[in-house]
Amino acid sequence: MRRLFLVLFLLLFALFSLYAEGDFVNKREDNIKVFVDRLYRVVLDRAPDEGGEMFWINYIQTPLNAKEAVKFFVNSEEFRDRNLSNEEFVKEVFLAFTQTLPSEEELKEWVSRIDKEGREVLIDSLEENEYFDILVNSLLNDEGISQKEYIEKIIEKLEKDKKGFYNVDAYKAYMLQNLGVKFFDVRTREEYEKSHPIHSINVPVYNNEYGRRVLNEEFIKDIENFEDNRTDPLIVMCAHGHRSKTAAEILIENGYKNVINVKEGFSDNPGSWEKLSLPVEKLVINNPVVSDVNNSVNQAIENNISKDNNSSIYKPQVDTSTPDINYTIPALNLSLLNK
Repeated sequence: MRRLFLVLFLLLFALFSLYAEGDFVNKREDNIKVFVDRLYRVVLDRAPDEGGEMFWINYIQTPLNAKEAVKFFVNSEEFRDRNLSNEEFVKEVFLAFTQTLPSEEELKEWVSRIDKEGREVLIDSLEENEYFDILVNSLLNDEGISQKEYIEKIIEKLEKDKKGFYNVDAYKAYMLQNLGVKFFDVRTREEYEKSHPIHSINVPVYNNEYGRRVLNEEFIKDIENFEDNRTDPLIVMCAHGHRSKTAAEILIENGYKNVINVKEGFSDNPGSWEKLSLPVEKLVINNPVVSDVNNSVNQAIENNISKDNNSSIYKPQVDTSTPDINYTIPALNLSLLNK
């Protein structure tokens, strides 16, 4: 009997280990995909082509290869053909290596240096940057590197509003979400149903009542259903950045310490989620026929009962999609990887 128990225990342990390893690998691959996607969009100013994206995802499996990939992008002919000014070059290369913009002092210093010494001096310096090492090790989940510590380092470098919350672009919000930061879409339920950032949680800061928007008095309570730790970071986003700013201010006033606002919002603005072709979901609600059940559905959605997967009232079907984009696959000059 004891031997049977031991065999069952070992079997369960082995199954758990396989599951954990699979989850680890999937998270690792997701992180690499985000890393590659950002390189294309920041350095080349375009979405990745399928062939190039798959090549780089397969190539970037070690911190050293991640460094070589960034060097390849910033030394590529396609990047040079953008004909950036030295100031623009410094900003783009900083974003490529550290995923943050330089401070005003750093910007002035580096523009002055590359005027005298050439652009390679910036690339060489950032390649050895400690922050970049933390970035690639965190994305690759290497042992000894904590994603929580990396998130904290990212937040330290963010632009802080005078009201106490942080402002980020959609790219950085996507990266932080992929690292585990909770993402709240504070638009109305109707807007959320049409399309929203992948894996975001809908908690409206305003509700629609009789054709007008009214502040959601239960906003903080609704947020607490998903995140009640006041020190954990969380992201808020609306359509254009106005309502999310209101949401961020309310959260700060109620003791949340690390509130991150997506300043360009979900749509229309040049740097918004949709304009940058970041992944979205659409909800298709099963509409009951009976009117009182319809009312229950509406109330359930307003109160974010979608969190309860066992609900017999609100059963969302998720349609994950990204815009169809076709690009010519460029020839990869792999000789640059050896430089």
